[in-house]
Amino acid sequence: MAAVDEALDLLELRPVEHRAIGDEKAGWGLSRGERKRVTIGVELVADPSVLFLDEPTTALSSTQARDVARVIRRVADSGRTVVCTLHQPSAGVWSAMDDLLLLARGGYTVYYGPLGPGSRTMVDYLESLPGSHPLPDGMNPADYMLDVIGSEGKTDAKVAGVRAAAAPAGGEPALASRASTDASGAHAEGKPAAAAAAAPTRAQLLRGKFIESAAKATLDETLDGMGIERDSHSRRLAKTSVAADAHGDASRPNFCVQFAMLTKRASVDFFRDTEFGLKRCVLFVMLALIAGGVFYQINDNTQSGVMSLVGGVVMGVIFVSAITANTTAVAIGKRRPSFTREQAAHTFDPTAYGLALTVANLPWIFIFSVLFTVVYALMVGYAFSVVPFMILVVFILANSFSMIALVLGFLAETPQLMTSILSVIMAVASMFSGFFLPRADIPDGWIWVHYLSPQSYALEAAIPSVFVCPEGEPVVSYARGPCGTIDALDGGVLKKDVPKLDFIEGLYGLEAQYSGRAIGIMVAESAALLLLLIYALWRLRSKAA
Repeated sequence: MAAVDEALDLLELRPVEHRAIGDEKAGWGLSRGERKRVTIGVELVADPSVLFLDEPTTALSSTQARDVARVIRRVADSGRTVVCTLHQPSAGVWSAMDDLLLLARGGYTVYYGPLGPGSRTMVDYLESLPGSHPLPDGMNPADYMLDVIGSEGKTDAKVAGVRAAAAPAGGEPALASRASTDASGAHAEGKPAAAAAAAPTRAQLLRGKFIESAAKATLDETLDGMGIERDSHSRRLAKTSVAADAHGDASRPNFCVQFAMLTKRASVDFFRDTEFGLKRCVLFVMLALIAGGVFYQINDNTQSGVMSLVGGVVMGVIFVSAITANTTAVAIGKRRPSFTREQAAHTFDPTAYGLALTVANLPWIFIFSVLFTVVYALMVGYAFSVVPFMILVVFILANSFSMIALVLGFLAETPQLMTSILSVIMAVASMFSGFFLPRADIPDGWIWVHYLSPQSYALEAAIPSVFVCPEGEPVVSYARGPCGTIDALDGGVLKKDVPKLDFIEGLYGLEAQYSGRAIGIMVAESAALLLLLIYALWRLRSKAA
């Protein structure tokens, strides 16, 4: 936690440390500049020896860019090396930097060295280059730098305006345009066009000047003093990086600490996300009320009533599966980008992250299961004694489909692909659950889908339990409830006084004694999905690295 506290202080994030990142498109949460600083903090807590920041001020207002530049300066002052790529930086951002690596088109090094006070060291070097012009008064050194290296063919409009205002009438043209003028003069003097075309570009000329400069000699002396072979430096850095990745960071907390901290973070995150928590609770209750109203207090002392009661169980299973999977998919879609960003820095173990997500999600699944089952069961008219077992079935089923959504959320390349695959899985799982098409009628080539579907085991456990007569209670002919009987048609033959459980077991091939086995298989499927989730996270980490 010391590294986290240090990062919060360096990046000036203490005032917002307990706020959610939020959704910028929805207009709530942190500002864009604060988000940039949080992104820097994610890298900073890994305690890197070098911090690479790619365009940290892009898309920020001038005030936000200045704030980001200030905290970058503070990070550098703390003893860390910070490397930034910047495009057209403002004067305020530019003044926060110490050294400059200036690249021209084609990747040619034009300058590498200190900026100096007021960027004077860099400006003096650039002014000494052929075809360049002095820095106009009041001009941003960064704009001047870009004009000098890009002056081949045209002069920057801003510089041209500054110089035109300062030059006397009839004075000589700006030096920034002389390269173009000289190049056109080669043709006027009768030189071959091919020779002119083969002339070095502005970037190549500037690179040649840098190689001959004192700044390049100083750089070479520094590298030699560090014992670095310049020709093999990149290859050795790559090998060092691979070795460090293979052995891990010794300063990183152990697995248990990572798991505990990630679980706490995910729990707080889910609690703050009203769409994931509160709104899902409301959604589950509303659907329980709607479905319960459709099957309200069914009279189950007839064959059609018993079939309707079974249909109520099936609809409950389908509702729970669909709501849990879709809402989890939405939640994970918002969290995948942050995971990818954090894994690029190898901030934590993906296995710990997968376990933490699963554990943090379990309390919410339990709350949803209790709310839905209690409301739905009481409205439909299930015996109260069966409600605890139904809660268990719904809890395991909801966790299974939540795990499916988690796996797809980290495996699928896009949210659209994840949604499409999830819709297909939901449709196929329901179709082969054993209700719409009894298990005995499923073609042999498709029976494997039935045995993979969590819904089939949920129905195998839940349906018989609704009609199990409590031990010690007598079976009463044509009574309502699980201990009653009905008249049932079986193959065109009307059978009298058939216990409801016997009728259901014969119709669907279900047996109440195997409910425990179905629960065990559902738990095993959840465990298998957890392993698949961990694989998906490691796969995504390898792509992010």
